[in-house]
Amino acid sequence: MIKFFRKIRQNLLTENKFSKYMIYAIGEIVLVVIGILIALGISNQNQQKINEKKIASILKEIQSDLVKDIEYSKLIFDYHIYTDSIAKLILNDKFTYEDYKTGNFETIGYNYRDFKTISNGYDNFKRNIDNVPEKYSAIINDLKNLYELEKIELDVYNERIRTTVYKNIDEFTNFNWNLEQEKGIVSEEQINYRLNDDHYKNMVIKYMNDRINVFWKCKSYKSDAINLYNKISELLESKDSIPKNVSYNSIKGSLGLNNSVGTYELKETVNNSWDKIIEIKEVNGQLFLSNEDSDDIEILWYDKSVFVDKNKRSSILVIFNRSKKGELYISGSTNMSATYQKVE
Repeated sequence: MIKFFRKIRQNLLTENKFSKYMIYAIGEIVLVVIGILIALGISNQNQQKINEKKIASILKEIQSDLVKDIEYSKLIFDYHIYTDSIAKLILNDKFTYEDYKTGNFETIGYNYRDFKTISNGYDNFKRNIDNVPEKYSAIINDLKNLYELEKIELDVYNERIRTTVYKNIDEFTNFNWNLEQEKGIVSEEQINYRLNDDHYKNMVIKYMNDRINVFWKCKSYKSDAINLYNKISELLESKDSIPKNVSYNSIKGSLGLNNSVGTYELKETVNNSWDKIIEIKEVNGQLFLSNEDSDDIEILWYDKSVFVDKNKRSSILVIFNRSKKGELYISGSTNMSATYQKVE
């Protein structure tokens, strides 16, 4: 082919047909440019496919990280439910001499569990941010919100509860009974302090305030992580099955709607702000906590008979049938809780 074009050029020059030669030369240049453009187009398409494949792989890595974060959030939830139940007993003077003798109180104020998240996938995504195809750019803001903005607030609350616990431990070592405690002995002096000293109860309140902050931030993070996981699946047009823990929709388990829907009457509380009557409603397979004076609160299934409110900025726990007598337990802020009895 090259010899063919070279022969044409030589003939045109030999015959002294300069104008025709110039037209031919321009045409040849145009063909070369077109060829280059076609080659660049093919190269760009290939590079785009490579980028799409790489970013898709990174997004799947992010999904894997999100699943691990969501699974870890269960530990935070479980620990909060445990400490909340004991703290309420302590603050309401229902934690007895015998209870303190067992040593269960030690975790309240002297231990913590912070919410650690995994960001390997997102760090990889940031390193390749300039190569993100347009089809995946819609997810960038959601990723920044979760891994940067929410992470900042989460780190603040993690640090606060760590600081509180370390301070409590330092104070504890100054008590005379600390050495006995190290030997596994719970002294009468220590039990008396737990039962009667306001300093201890104030410490429990401060600790639980920090504990609640970590809990609701964990709840908020989990909610956004679930939404982000599902958005990535839509972008990738993924047909992979979504893990069970990437959902709040599971009142199909041990707690049925028929066992929870109904009217409840206030049975016990130390705070007079609770409503005398509340109602649990079901709307399209979702539960709502309702009373006459405020908007209905959507509650999301967490585990077994435990629900949390959908509002990411609050920390309400709703536990059904806590004593197996049709009771409903609601926990709000540090010293706000109430038990309701189902009446119909």
